[in-house]
Amino acid sequence: MEYKVISLPYGTSKKNREEIARILNEEAANGWTLDNVLQPQQIFGTTYSEHSAILKRKS
Repeated sequence: MEYKVISLPYGTSKKNREEIARILNEEAANGWTLDNVLQPQQIFGTTYSEHSAILKRKS
């Protein structure tokens, strides 16, 4: 099994949802499947990162 981590846009706007779908569909076309999503870290109401998606595929 092979794994990789990619960054995804943060937020729930229509534009961000469409961009997330586009990224995941592009990765799926290359054989990757979504394994897990790591949420951005928030401290005192400030977001310090993007979503991180863990993808996997058979080697």
